[in-house]
Amino acid sequence: MEAGALATRLCVAIALCLVSLNCVRTDNGLGFVSIDCGGNASYSDANDILWSPDGAITGIDGVVSSVSPPAYVNTSNQTPLSSIRFFPGNQSKYCYVFNQGIVQGRAYLVRASFWAGSKLPYPTKAENSVSFKLLIYADEWDTVSITFPQTSREIDKEIYVFALRENIEVCLSGHSAITDSDVPFISSLVLRPLSNSLQPISFSVNYQNSRPLMTVSRINYGARDPSDYLRYSGTQQVGYSDIYDRIWEADTDGTLVFTNQSIVSNVTTDEVPIPVMQTARSDAESINLQFQVTPQSWYFYCAYYAELDPHVIASGQRIFDSVVSNKTTQISETYDIFGASGQYSTFLAYQKSGIYVDTPALNFDMKKTTMSLNGPLINAFEVFMTFDKDLSLGTIDVEVLVVKNISNSFGNLSTWRGDPCLPYPYNWVVCSSEERPSITEIHLENQDLSGDIPSYFNSLGKLTVLSLASNKLTGTIPDLSSLLKLTFLDLHHNNLSGTIPSFLGKLPAIKELDLRNNNFSGAIPQELLAKVSTSELDLRKVMSRIKFMHKDDARLRY
Repeated sequence: MEAGALATRLCVAIALCLVSLNCVRTDNGLGFVSIDCGGNASYSDANDILWSPDGAITGIDGVVSSVSPPAYVNTSNQTPLSSIRFFPGNQSKYCYVFNQGIVQGRAYLVRASFWAGSKLPYPTKAENSVSFKLLIYADEWDTVSITFPQTSREIDKEIYVFALRENIEVCLSGHSAITDSDVPFISSLVLRPLSNSLQPISFSVNYQNSRPLMTVSRINYGARDPSDYLRYSGTQQVGYSDIYDRIWEADTDGTLVFTNQSIVSNVTTDEVPIPVMQTARSDAESINLQFQVTPQSWYFYCAYYAELDPHVIASGQRIFDSVVSNKTTQISETYDIFGASGQYSTFLAYQKSGIYVDTPALNFDMKKTTMSLNGPLINAFEVFMTFDKDLSLGTIDVEVLVVKNISNSFGNLSTWRGDPCLPYPYNWVVCSSEERPSITEIHLENQDLSGDIPSYFNSLGKLTVLSLASNKLTGTIPDLSSLLKLTFLDLHHNNLSGTIPSFLGKLPAIKELDLRNNNFSGAIPQELLAKVSTSELDLRKVMSRIKFMHKDDARLRY
């Protein structure tokens, strides 16, 4: 659906299934999803954004804690910044999965927000600080590092990502030996569909193989109030709020220029909200903007200009040179805003192929030309950092589905979501080292699992180790005859019953089999007995508590 459809706020209901088949709903538009992490009821905030609680989601893990929202929040309005959900368990990651209404290949804005106020309700490795990773699909996205107390605004991490499939996975690294992270927390998570006409999206598609773009900065220059951040608002008329819910940070430095005149802003200028373009920062001679960035990376920027001065009525009256520079790169352009777009109309400037930055700072210098009557001005600016590689396709697709089915089969594994191998494996799996890994070992001993052993294990063709020992499993041993690489099978100390299946003796790689302390009956299959004489298989653990009735007829007694 294109941007105009979002602006009209069609009341289209969409289900978002996070972590389970229970869904939460939103009516801000198809794919326009807002999750209050730690919330317990749906509500509309001051911007008429409908927030849905993750507390309504079956299978979501973690603990909820109330916090005092930032000072800029009107306490008479509900906000997702009044609670957090934190994850004190030992999982390698905790994931939210958007899996309804996602169009494969489409670009989406994903934004995670973090606000805990004065302190966290749990200890961290370093006093008054917390650090953990944010993941997108099977890759690390960014590091969340916060020092307490938080005194200004929440920390936002935002990314433009192209859906790899009909879902989008956002995860937090857990406090485990695998990740070495602190216990993570989150305040809110939003998903917004983007138009392919946006210049950052076009840049990524045409020059970066559709890699994700991480938002570095998005600034509204000339804002009248430092707390006047602009975003989507369902109460504003079309054009006066951001239909993509981009958040524009207020900048009040320098000489401020503003107008009440309506500014032309449309799809060709990325539909920047009119209030953003009604303000600007100007200077009689020059303006310098500097952004702290990660060196040795590709960046994309959008500079937004509109002539707001009623005394500038002709081309040539405001001309300035704009130089984008770092250590080895310099891009110079000369702009005449009135000549480019007239008065009260948005002009968008960008370097379509991006810029490679090799220093920790990206500089934008605007300087009045000799013949110009007026100095430079700037209304708004965006900077994006390109992901340093293509998104990983993750674990082999069929194995991801198998592990998902296994997790759903056992209630106490239902919180495991996201890629089972990358960038960190589940605590109970071992994976191969290929670019698209396979699962080679599963260790689910002592997990309080109950019920039958699901047959899905038989689809993990590269599995070498399967341990389900010391649980409360019942029923019979399912068909595992396709596990031709299985060397170790441990099912001891459960409540399994029935006969020992003959296929176990036909597994070509099996070397160790432990079936002790179960309730099997009948004879040990001849195939297993024969295996002993032709392989390294040791039957002592199979034959524990077995009494031979006849020399050649081993039967189980219990």
